[in-house]
Amino acid sequence: MFNKKGEIAVEKVVTLIIVLLVIVVALLLIFKPEILNWMKNLPEYSYNDSDREIVLSPDELAKVGCEKLVGRIGAGEGGGVFSSSKDFIFISGKKTDLYIEDKTAIRLLHKGELIANIKNNIIHVYPAFLNEYSQIYKDLSSVGLPSFEELRLIDNSFILDMGNYICKSDKAVGQIKENEKCKATCSLYNGVCSSSALDGKVANGKIDCKETELCYVSETESKLVDGDLKLEHFYLYDLTKPS
Repeated sequence: MFNKKGEIAVEKVVTLIIVLLVIVVALLLIFKPEILNWMKNLPEYSYNDSDREIVLSPDELAKVGCEKLVGRIGAGEGGGVFSSSKDFIFISGKKTDLYIEDKTAIRLLHKGELIANIKNNIIHVYPAFLNEYSQIYKDLSSVGLPSFEELRLIDNSFILDMGNYICKSDKAVGQIKENEKCKATCSLYNGVCSSSALDGKVANGKIDCKETELCYVSETESKLVDGDLKLEHFYLYDLTKPS
């Protein structure tokens, strides 16, 4: 009799513990933002460097090499009990769907697509995203990918850890403006407009070809005019090619 009563008591305790765990998990899911805010206000909580907003004047930025401010990395946001916060990128004051991952990569919020890598604090946008005619650019532009102009602005920019600024030199900004005056044409890239595939050449977007034609360029061909607009920027099939 004693053993049976003891077993019943143990079962009740186990059942009670399970019920309490279910209630706790449900409360976490419902009130997780409020709980996180409460945890942040605890004395033991310490902010990451990205949480501290450091504001520098234009003169102070220029002194540390940031002649033109093109963007900034925001403090972590959007985290929850079961997900980490994300440091979103602001370009020209506008929040984008791009975020920094482990200080080595830039991803798009949509499915976490890799858009750029970061090496020695310099941002390198993959060439296919610098080609407004590429299929992958067109596909992702409808799900939050910034404009071609915005991506070109942060490409080869450097991240200033002090305040998480994204900067460019006056010379780099001037080069972008100069390139905007130059209209990219298929012939400029030693290419040929055609409605069908050509032997020994790869399709690299329409550029200035007709609606039914693509610009076919040899993989080993070079551009006729120097500048930031390179042949590699028109590759559609390989994101690993260097810029």
